[in-house]
Amino acid sequence: MNVLELAEEYLRPRSLSLETEKAYRQRARSFATRIGLLEIATVTIEEVIKYRDSVLDDGCSMVTWNSNRRHLRALFRYAIDCGWVAKCPFKPVSAGRENIRPKLVTSSDFIVALQAIGLRDGRFEPHGFWRLLLATLALTAMRRSQLVGLKWSDVNLSDEPIMLLRGETSKTGREYEAPVCDLLFPLLVEFRRRARDAWTGSTIGFENSQVFNLHLHLSGVQDRSSLTRDCVSSFFRRLARDSSTVISAHRLRHRAATHLLRDGLDLRHVQDLLGHCTINTTQRYVWPDMRVTTAALNKHVASEMHIYTHVRL
Repeated sequence: MNVLELAEEYLRPRSLSLETEKAYRQRARSFATRIGLLEIATVTIEEVIKYRDSVLDDGCSMVTWNSNRRHLRALFRYAIDCGWVAKCPFKPVSAGRENIRPKLVTSSDFIVALQAIGLRDGRFEPHGFWRLLLATLALTAMRRSQLVGLKWSDVNLSDEPIMLLRGETSKTGREYEAPVCDLLFPLLVEFRRRARDAWTGSTIGFENSQVFNLHLHLSGVQDRSSLTRDCVSSFFRRLARDSSTVISAHRLRHRAATHLLRDGLDLRHVQDLLGHCTINTTQRYVWPDMRVTTAALNKHVASEMHIYTHVRL
């Protein structure tokens, strides 16, 4: 059995999200591509070290190596449990120290990105579609997969506007609701009206169709689902290049979490909005705001000015 076959055996009895399954297959394929389709029982520590060096030498970050190692260790632990191998060759090869930078999108970067959508004709068509997609990600903190999987039947635009984020579109398999804020509400109402006018089929078909149905808004082609995760990723790559900003769906989640906490929302509510199972995961999304820290230091100095007046050059 090679590592690709091991990944399939590992996934077969589990009920994981499509995104998680894809991640395991990608890590297994990465190892097989760089090291070869070795029998898992013959993989040694030396092969793992060779694989690590290959990943890092290609310019991948330590975060990438640690993620690959974590997934592949899980596969080999499963192989040990099944009696297919005696030891995990990934265990002695340690994870590297990650130099994690804040994954934030500043307000100015966000404005530049929104403006870049309409600067080049034909580059991001239709402009309103992509701008609303950006705003929805920023104001709901949903994942790329949740945006792609969102149907009109999941969106309640009545008295208490909410979006139902179904378990099958969530990374954790958790189903929860996200509020529709006052700014987003009228935009979604108008967006729905235009989509419904373009839809020539039954109401049932429309309700089960994708909210961000690109083909429908681009050319009027009826398709229950046309926007994919890869399509969203491609959009962000082009937008980052054209606007010279670092922006992605994931970074917009970090932006939402940080801004909401800075504005006074407690950590438990932010956890619910992000759909995390634990507070610890949510805390990794939150980055300190230097303005808040500076204000706190200035307040501290003001309260103890009688001490700091003795500091002179």
